[in-house]
Amino acid sequence: APLSRRRAQLVENPRQDVHLVPLFRFPGSYRSAKMLAFNNRACALQLRALASRQPAEIVLVTSPECYAWVEPWLGERILAYDCMDDALAFVQDATVRAAKDVLERALFARADLVTCSTSTLAQRCIARGAPADRVHLLPNGWDPQAFPLQAERTLPRSGPLTLTYFGTITVDEHR
Repeated sequence: APLSRRRAQLVENPRQDVHLVPLFRFPGSYRSAKMLAFNNRACALQLRALASRQPAEIVLVTSPECYAWVEPWLGERILAYDCMDDALAFVQDATVRAAKDVLERALFARADLVTCSTSTLAQRCIARGAPADRVHLLPNGWDPQAFPLQAERTLPRSGPLTLTYFGTITVDEHR
């Protein structure tokens, strides 16, 4: 979870079994390719120790920028890219967009799975180099009739599964 000068603390998470790790980034990554590169190196360094202490079998990233953070220690781990937004369409400096384009293409080449929240995003990912057989449509939201929640569910294999997720998860406890 990135920290910045405007967000001094992590959001409280009511789940005890979710370990949050703050990452410090300096503001300005969308205005300067140099700042983007600096923040990417800083986040990769911050995560290097975590990767050795808490090895994950699966790494899930939510933006091309996150790929730069995990690529140095990813190794043979399974990599999934949850493409919820078109990272290149945001308002940003042209050099930043070009740097993110390079990261996104490297991410597409390495990702074992790319999930997209819309068919338009899926088409853009394929047009930018994601292998079509790795791109899958996964709309935002949860359909409890199609996928009912279970109190406990056995994994399809024995032993624990460790997953590292880079992004935002919000649980609406009032639903």
